Amino acid sequence: MKVALALVVCLAILLGWTPKSAVSEARVTRQREFAIDSKTTILEIETYNGSITWQPGSEAKITVKLSVQGFLPGAMGSYLEEIDVLWDSTGSRARLAVRRPRWRWGVISSNTAITVQLPADQLEALRATTSNGTIVVADAKANLDLTTSNGSIEVLSFKGDISLRSSNGRLLVQRGVGRVNLRTSNGAISLDGVTITDSSTVRTSNGAIRGKVDFAGRGQHTFETSNGSVNLKVPAGTQGRFELGTSNESAVIDLGGNHIRGRRVETTIGDDGVTVRIRTSNGGISVVEM
Repeated sequence: MKVALALVVCLAILLGWTPKSAVSEARVTRQREFAIDSKTTILEIETYNGSITWQPGSEAKITVKLSVQGFLPGAMGSYLEEIDVLWDSTGSRARLAVRRPRWRWGVISSNTAITVQLPADQLEALRATTSNGTIVVADAKANLDLTTSNGSIEVLSFKGDISLRSSNGRLLVQRGVGRVNLRTSNGAISLDGVTITDSSTVRTSNGAIRGKVDFAGRGQHTFETSNGSVNLKVPAGTQGRFELGTSNESAVIDLGGNHIRGRRVETTIGDDGVTVRIRTSNGGISVVEM
């Protein structure tokens, strides 16, 4: 058995294999830049294993940083060169897509980091997807459709309708006005200083929901978690129909002098043009004035 094992090791070395523990990992990088035309109002981005960031800037461009980690320089270099960065800009629409080649021996991993620099009001819509990484939008006056399979999504300032989806990660939305559709399978959801203008959904399968929100206009708003608390703070004078339910702990409404507590709470305060439905299977619920 020992002789056979020694022969296998010798053969592997002759073929160019080196135990990972016996070599130091290395990294090779490459960067691409694309100018964004001033006529572009719809931007689509699709990448894998990496981050997407939109930050304000007077210079309209996209920067793509590619990185490959491994232990065989030749394999790493060829892999890096074969990563496709596809850019198409026609009329008002532009699309960036990053495609990786098949894995090869000597390559451990690869990732991308995409940075969009644009004036906050140039785009009407941004659609961005990454399979494994964070998405951050610093300031946007556009409709946002953002998806990641594994990572957090942060929108720090917005005006427009936003749809955020993560299979595993928290969602953070701050300082904005518009309709919101937020869904994550595993992670907390936080809203801070958000005015919701139309029917919206905020849902997580595992995590707390917390928010400072204002309901403008009319519509139905749903907040749901399977495991976690839901705590909302709203402006004084907030009116509407409130339907709260929890399977464990209690639900509390403290609005306009009305203080109601129970496992299930249903009440109308003032005008019923807004309906707020809150459900959790395991956690408390509160809707109180700021």
